[in-house]
Amino acid sequence: MHISLFTIKKSQLIMAIWWTVIIIRLWQLQTYDGSLYQERSLKNYLKIEKILSLRGEITDCNGIVIATNSPIITLWWQGSGSKKLTDQQQRLYNYIATFYPLPDIANIVACERLERQLLLAEDVPLATMSSIIEQFPLSKNILIKTDFKRCYPYQQTACHVIGYLGALSSTYGSSGVMGVEKLCEEPLKGDAGIKETVINSFGKRINETAIKEALQGTTIQTTLNLNYQKILEAAFDENFKGAGIIICPKTGAIRAILSRPTFDPHIFLHPISTEQWEALQVEKPFLNRAIDACYPPASLFKLVTATAALETGIITTQDSWVCRGHITYGGRDFHCMHREGHGLMSLQNALAHSCNIPFYEMGKRLSIDTIARYAHEYGLGEETGTALREKKGFIPTREWKKRALKQSWYQGENLPVAVGQGAVLVTPLQIGCMIGSIVEGSLVKPRILESEPIVIKKINIQKKTLAFLKQSMHSAIVSGTGISLSNIKNVRLYGKTGTAQTVSKIIKNSSEKSYEEKEHAWFVAYIESDTMPPLVIVIFTEHTESTGPTKRIAKKIIEDIYVKHVDLLSPSKETQITPV
Repeated sequence: MHISLFTIKKSQLIMAIWWTVIIIRLWQLQTYDGSLYQERSLKNYLKIEKILSLRGEITDCNGIVIATNSPIITLWWQGSGSKKLTDQQQRLYNYIATFYPLPDIANIVACERLERQLLLAEDVPLATMSSIIEQFPLSKNILIKTDFKRCYPYQQTACHVIGYLGALSSTYGSSGVMGVEKLCEEPLKGDAGIKETVINSFGKRINETAIKEALQGTTIQTTLNLNYQKILEAAFDENFKGAGIIICPKTGAIRAILSRPTFDPHIFLHPISTEQWEALQVEKPFLNRAIDACYPPASLFKLVTATAALETGIITTQDSWVCRGHITYGGRDFHCMHREGHGLMSLQNALAHSCNIPFYEMGKRLSIDTIARYAHEYGLGEETGTALREKKGFIPTREWKKRALKQSWYQGENLPVAVGQGAVLVTPLQIGCMIGSIVEGSLVKPRILESEPIVIKKINIQKKTLAFLKQSMHSAIVSGTGISLSNIKNVRLYGKTGTAQTVSKIIKNSSEKSYEEKEHAWFVAYIESDTMPPLVIVIFTEHTESTGPTKRIAKKIIEDIYVKHVDLLSPSKETQITPV
């Protein structure tokens, strides 16, 4: 057979092209893609892992730890290279299974064959761990590690401010969900470390080297005073829903804050079922009623109405009115809380005894926008500036009604607003700031972290008006609605009560009211002492109908702090605190 010259040359050309393509591809793989494939090859035997850092602690203003980390024992299965489980290994597996639900036996076999580690149980009690080691003292498959879990030594105490941690992430650990745990997530979580692990083709760990050490998170100091916090919580009836605040009116430091119902932050350290979560939502325990919920301010708002009337010259401090139990305006009756009437009332007595009639009369003459202007001057209807999540509340205006409801504002709508009803909504924290500003003459920004700067804003209200309001609040304690606190020694008190309707229809007979129809109650007080810094206390209870419970709570707190100097954290009382 003769092969033509053309055929030979064609074959040579094809071979030349083929070899050229191979050479170019080899050159490309080694030159352009070399680093890529080198990185991939390293990953075949090098594994880079993060080392989670220890979360920082949270303390009160005196350095007492209120959120920390406690060591826990974790139990692991360490594979030893056997292709199948021996009888002893099977007995070990069965014995541990009597304490904990374990992974399927097939996972244990795979772990054993590949010499890998498998988590069997977390937070193992020392007694259980001792029992397992006692039964299998020489087992190479038992691996004990020490880990840490978040710990709140005082359990529910200040839980809405401290917050809690959410689901565990294999990359970043648990993250803060609410409160200071969320607010200070970055400094608390610290700086994760890095370790390099050498593994073989079966996944067996040959060697581990720490490239970067993990750095513990920063300690966060709050403004809370743990002793005040425990006094507040002990005084506040567990059966009540509501809120309590103790705040320093000069620095804005929140010394104690309570929202009821509470919750135990430890429940989120492990996964919870949907049923458990839904059951927890019934009483809304995660709602911070002190900051993140709004309520009608009731008679506390009379301080705003009186301010607006005095500052605009509509009334003077010497004016008086006759209370007959109600007035009629626009064909509608507006009632006083004292149905029989108070008789002749001065402005000071009207504030002290919480008479509605004078404030209805002021509402008839004031503009709703004027009332709103002075409400905002006291910080109502605005965010206080606290670092925690908060509601703004609401103060109605003509412009709001026109924009939102496409309706005009009627003068008769001023009357319920003048006594803190109608569309007015505030938070307990806003009320605390308002009471402090009346006495101090300045509105202070509430602080929950000691590192926050003190921010004070002068309010544009005459000193003589503020002095009159302060004296009226003192009269409320001496002879008015707060007289039950008048016998507390060593302090000067300035207070105000409030009872907020929750339904538009007034039901006279208490026995006919459902729980939701019963009134909310307020009591606020500014406390002065010769030996201790001043404090403002705000107590709010949902649906308790009268201010009696709020005054009892406040009285107990004031006596414990200023008179008895109760120290719940002293060595003699340490047994009352049971860390988890």
